Amino acid sequence: MNENLIDNPLINNFFWMVGARFSLTRRKLEVVQFLSLHGSTNRELCHLLGISEKITQNHISNIQIKLNARSKSEIQTAIFRDTLLPMFMSTRHANERSFSYGPTLSSQPKNIGVG
Repeated sequence: MNENLIDNPLINNFFWMVGARFSLTRRKLEVVQFLSLHGSTNRELCHLLGISEKITQNHISNIQIKLNARSKSEIQTAIFRDTLLPMFMSTRHANERSFSYGPTLSSQPKNIGVG
């Protein structure tokens, strides 16, 4: 299934936006794609990308610097927070006038219990 995601045009467009947002090279963008879609270890990433484990680690370190991340999971968090979440929020705001999301958690009754 993950291989199909790599080839999906919508997913590719999203990752091109990630690359543009963070000024990533094509190769660093590939590392981010495989890391995000596969959750790969450095060894798995180097095999998927056809590069050495040392070069893979160098790419990850450089990506961490660009995204101000301390780990691979923080790379994924930065992508979600700085790219995907703003896209979702702008779409949601555009659709709010035509779609009701129903009550929010904060509008639910506070005293829920057995009577």
